[in-house]
Amino acid sequence: MKHSVLLLPAGPRLAGPRLAGMVLAGLLTACVPTGPADLEAVQQQNIRVVRQLEAGLNRQDWAGVARLYAERVRYKGPHTRYREVEQTPGQVVAAYRGYHLEITQLYAAYEHHVVVEGQLSHGPPQPVCLIYTIENGRITRQFTY
Repeated sequence: MKHSVLLLPAGPRLAGPRLAGMVLAGLLTACVPTGPADLEAVQQQNIRVVRQLEAGLNRQDWAGVARLYAERVRYKGPHTRYREVEQTPGQVVAAYRGYHLEITQLYAAYEHHVVVEGQLSHGPPQPVCLIYTIENGRITRQFTY
């Protein structure tokens, strides 16, 4: 992030707590990141998408799970040897058939991302970290570690 410094000349015209307060307020608001006014609502919607994914996966509702993904999905995980590839929702879902997901933590990461910590099991449970990018209510990118 680039920061700028404001230098004011000294003198009686610029002295006073009112001007100092205005300058300080201006500097503080310049450092605040901008984003959607309803960021919290967007984050809650993204978390709902991930919860729907968890429920559908555990019910083995493959058609319902596939509907949560965009037409094309950027995917990276063990099934691609951790190379990022573009896949269809069906290809992503096929990689998780028969698995059970237990989410232990969810983190909304600004406007488009949700980070998931949990256990993925198809036999003995294994720890998993999933990073989802969600745009317009659909998963557009999934990284699995």
